[in-house]
Amino acid sequence: LMGENYFRRSMYAESLECYRKVLRNTNDFFLKTRVELSTAFICRIMGKTEESEAHLTVAGDLIRENEKGELPLLRARYYTRLADFESANDSTENSIRHYEMAIDLFRNCGDMAGEAMVLNNMHWIYSQTGDYEKSLETLEEVVKIDREIDEALGIAIAYYNIAETNMEMDRLDEAEEYYRLYLELSEQIDNDLGEGYGKFGLGYLQMKRGDLLSAERFFAESSEIFGRLGGKEMETVARIALIALYLKDDRIDDARRTLESLDQGSFSTTVQNSIHFMRGLVECKSSCSEDEGALERAVSHFRSSVGDPEHCNRIEIAERYTALAGVLALQGREEQRLEALTEGSGILGKKLQMVLPRFRKMISSRDEICSFMELCSEAGVPVIYAD
Repeated sequence: LMGENYFRRSMYAESLECYRKVLRNTNDFFLKTRVELSTAFICRIMGKTEESEAHLTVAGDLIRENEKGELPLLRARYYTRLADFESANDSTENSIRHYEMAIDLFRNCGDMAGEAMVLNNMHWIYSQTGDYEKSLETLEEVVKIDREIDEALGIAIAYYNIAETNMEMDRLDEAEEYYRLYLELSEQIDNDLGEGYGKFGLGYLQMKRGDLLSAERFFAESSEIFGRLGGKEMETVARIALIALYLKDDRIDDARRTLESLDQGSFSTTVQNSIHFMRGLVECKSSCSEDEGALERAVSHFRSSVGDPEHCNRIEIAERYTALAGVLALQGREEQRLEALTEGSGILGKKLQMVLPRFRKMISSRDEICSFMELCSEAGVPVIYAD
C-alpha cells in the first residue's frame, strides 16, 4: 500500500524501494506478480529500460507458470504493460494485439478503470495511422468512463493525450487548453509528474509559436521536475528539447554546454538516437571554426541517429536524412549523398504506408517531410508508398 501511495504521488524512487522490499520478502504468487508489473512500469518511467524489461519478463513467466489459475485481471494488467513496452519499441502489430487482449479481459470482468486505462494507452495507434479524430474520440470515451468512476488520474492522463493529439494536428489553441487542464487537475491530485509533463508539452507548444523565451522556461522547469522525481530519461528528453531550442536561437555555446552535461545513462534507443542527432547538429555549427573533423563527426552522429529507424518517427526520419544529406553535400560526397537520400526515402515511404490513404496528404504536408521530399525530387529520388 505504501508503494502504491507513493506511486500516485509521483514519488517513484520511494515507490520503487517499497516494491523491491516486497519482492524480497514475499512468495505469494498474486502479490509478487502484481508488484513485478508495477515495478516494470515505474522502471520504464524512470528510464531504467533494461530493468523494466527484466521485471516484465518475470511477471510473464509467473503468469505462464499458473496458466490454469483464474487470473483474468492479472493477465489483463500484464498484457497492458507488455503492450506499453512494445509500443515504446515500435512493435505496433504486437502491441495492438496485446492491448485488445487486455481490454477484452477488463470488459469481461466489468473493470471500467482497466478498460479506460487501456483505451488511454492505445489511442496512439490511431494517431500512427493519421486518424487523429478517431484518437480524440477514443480519449473522450476515456474521460467519460473515468468521470463515471471518479478516476481523476485517468482523466488527467487523457487530457494530456488530447493535448498531444491536437499538437499533431497543429491545433495549438486546443492543445494549450488541454495542457492547462492537465496541469490544473494534476495539481489537485498531487501528481508532480503531471506538472513535469504539462510544462514539457507547453514548452514544445510555445516553441512552435516562436516564443522561445517561454519555451525555454517550460523546458527548464520540466527538466528540474523530472530530475527531482528520479525520471532520468524524461529529464534527458527535456534537456534535449532545450538543446534544440538553443540551436534554433543560434546559442551554440549553450547548446554545446547542455549537451556535454547530459548524463551517460542506459536510455531507450529513441533517446540515444535523439542525442546523436543533437551532437551532429552541434558539430555542424562547429564546422565554421578551424575544427576540420567536425563535419566528419557530424556524419557519424547523423548516421547513428537513424541506425535503428524502427525507433524514429516520420518527422525524425525526414529531419535526420535531410541533415545527413546536407553534410555530405558540403563534403562534396555526391554519391554518398544520393545513397543517403535513397535510403531515407525508402524508410519514409514504409512509414507513410502505415498512414491510412485518406490522411496521407495531410501527413506529408508537414514542413519537415515536405522539405525532405523536395530534396529527394531534386535529386531524382522518389519517395514511394502505396496509395
